[in-house]
Amino acid sequence: YIPSRVEFNITVVDTRTGAIKAKVPVRARPNVSVLTRDGKQLLVAIWPVDGNEGTHGYIQVMDTATLQQLS
Repeated sequence: YIPSRVEFNITVVDTRTGAIKAKVPVRARPNVSVLTRDGKQLLVAIWPVDGNEGTHGYIQVMDTATLQQLS
């Protein structure tokens, strides 16, 4: 799971083949992505792009099985 700050997505890569499996859009510029210990969720740290959004980012939670946003 690789955050793309340019494309505003999480690129899912098959580590065996190096093939891109999916590109999952996120709300804004992702900085870091971390898997939960059980591997079921991906926590994505989002930093606001627009200066009007303030200085606080947020966490976007994704289900790794469905690649759907949970929050």
